[in-house]
Amino acid sequence: MTTRIVSKLLACIAFIATEQAQALPVAQFNEADVANQVTLRVAGSSALDAMLELQWRVQAAAGGELCVPGSLDIYRSSNLLHRLAFCTASAALPVAIRGKRLAIFKASTDGSGGGVAPLVRPSNLVPFFQVASGGGTLSGCTGVTLAASGAFAAYTRHDACDVLTQPMTPDVGLSDLEPKVFQGAFSPTLTAAELNALTTQGLAAVVYGVPVSQGLRDRLQALSFPLASPCHPSNLAYAANAETEACMPNLTTAQLQSLMTGQRSSWCDFASPTTAGTNLCTTTTPSYATPLASSGAVFVCRRTFNGNFADGSLLVRSSSTQIAYETRLLGQGCVVGSQSFLTAPADPAHITELPDGGGVITCLNSHDVANRGAIGVLSTEFKPVAADKWRFVRVNGYAPTLLNAAKSNYDFFGEPTIQWRTVSIAGLPILAGDQLTAANASYQFLALPAILSTLNAGLVQSFGDAGFLRNLAHGNLGIAAPLPPFNIGAGGVGDLRSNPTLMVSRGLSGQPNSCLPAGGTAGASQVVPPN
Repeated sequence: MTTRIVSKLLACIAFIATEQAQALPVAQFNEADVANQVTLRVAGSSALDAMLELQWRVQAAAGGELCVPGSLDIYRSSNLLHRLAFCTASAALPVAIRGKRLAIFKASTDGSGGGVAPLVRPSNLVPFFQVASGGGTLSGCTGVTLAASGAFAAYTRHDACDVLTQPMTPDVGLSDLEPKVFQGAFSPTLTAAELNALTTQGLAAVVYGVPVSQGLRDRLQALSFPLASPCHPSNLAYAANAETEACMPNLTTAQLQSLMTGQRSSWCDFASPTTAGTNLCTTTTPSYATPLASSGAVFVCRRTFNGNFADGSLLVRSSSTQIAYETRLLGQGCVVGSQSFLTAPADPAHITELPDGGGVITCLNSHDVANRGAIGVLSTEFKPVAADKWRFVRVNGYAPTLLNAAKSNYDFFGEPTIQWRTVSIAGLPILAGDQLTAANASYQFLALPAILSTLNAGLVQSFGDAGFLRNLAHGNLGIAAPLPPFNIGAGGVGDLRSNPTLMVSRGLSGQPNSCLPAGGTAGASQVVPPN
């Protein structure tokens, strides 16, 4: 073997040994050692936490790599609102930070709003893990090594790390919608100067759906399909077809607008197109043998969030799901004089406000048990389990699937963003140096197809694949867009399972704008025309 070949072999072995490093012990944590450690604090959306954890593990072959495979430790609190990823920065990263210790904190205590206002208001602090040099109390939180899987490297996970937190200003924010839609979610309202201090970039799109209590869904099927149809609850073939896309009943945008603003307060207004005197109040099914209770009143299970930041300042509301419904369906925050979504204080008997999606599901289930017709707000990150009594319906004739969204048939989706300071404001500096390099890498790798495909694998609904699609303008390097005709799982260049991509955005140059129609331009109406 020649000297040249031996040298190349030794170099290769050295590279492999470097890339397959051992887990980085938290005892090496030293935030003050800025020459050898890059520390980044990220606040905001809890819905993106699973995406973040996959990003920390993803390997270079999938299109991006933050951590040297095998070097990653993830520390998580019991309530999963606090995380720390600690690893060796990958050789795939820019020279300035590769090989350094990489410490990425994540705080999810204040939802999407925590990824906006605290970036520009030094008084709005977010609690992060408090870690002293040498690891502090995190050193006592034991971990379990989990094996590599597909595009994702092995890592060590430390659960129930319930150590002290400290209020701090985040460096990077994540929100389920762009920062501007949260402008009025704070007191005082965010100013134009504060919003303009941030650079905002789109990451992906999450498909929203319209859930209703199951009894209402079944009655809609009975009202919408003839008795001879396998989609009618009285048909013998119904059990095998009830949950398919073909049998999903439909609500139009105009109907949703009227239901969610209180213009339509009774399901009795939905009459049978074929049988005079029959409506959703009176229609029964084999499973729901009696008419709707409460005289067919409409019940709404909606989201809200009322709370305070660490400094006591008010966070009025921060549910991006709720804001997506208000913006997309009603034009709130976009159209002067738009109608308002129903609130619990205005109608406590029929409107319930919940802090999270799980609460919305519990609300829908409870109404179904009481034989009441209820409608809610959810993204397709949720799917009914066996015990659930709620189901999604079509909107304007289309089911909330990845395929329908990619084809531009279904445009009720929200676009999560990442942001950081590019203008100094209120004494807070711009993000720069190694922190900026790490943030840019995080942006580029956060919505890789391998990551979204893995998340979507757990979100396959009975009516089709749902979940996340990457933003076509996203900064992923070397990732081609799928090509029509699109398909789900059939392979080829159009397969949305392997490359889930949204072909149109509501923004320009990769910066989402919820007030625009998909693929639209400034000044266009953001509200879907009533059918």
